[in-house]
Amino acid sequence: RTTDVLKRIDEATESKPKKIFLEIGINDIGTGVPEDSIISNYTKILTAIKEQSPASAIYVQSLFPSSDKTKIAAIENCNKKLEDYCKKNNIRFINLYQAFFKDGGIDTGMTFDGLQFNGKGYTMWKQLIELYVNE
Repeated sequence: RTTDVLKRIDEATESKPKKIFLEIGINDIGTGVPEDSIISNYTKILTAIKEQSPASAIYVQSLFPSSDKTKIAAIENCNKKLEDYCKKNNIRFINLYQAFFKDGGIDTGMTFDGLQFNGKGYTMWKQLIELYVNE
């Protein structure tokens, strides 16, 4: 959850990593955290990273789809707000959502429970972000 990342942000920045990849928020949505709170927490996380480790390149990954189709609108809204925030603040946004979206939710071939990836899902995720890891 975004609140958990906020509590541990110092751990991520203390070594001043070259790159930081973030993919958080779906568990917030799953537990009913309002979209505005998720975006507010994300903003605090990104601000803290920039302040604590200014040389680190930041990569924000979109939230993935869910099999719970009642959550899709919230996921898409968060992704749009995150993408807009990243554009305004010169942060790389990696939109992975469409690669995992099928038939109105997460591609069931990529997951074992409708949310968590199986081997095929993790392999696809790795392939999609590998370019950014290696640049």
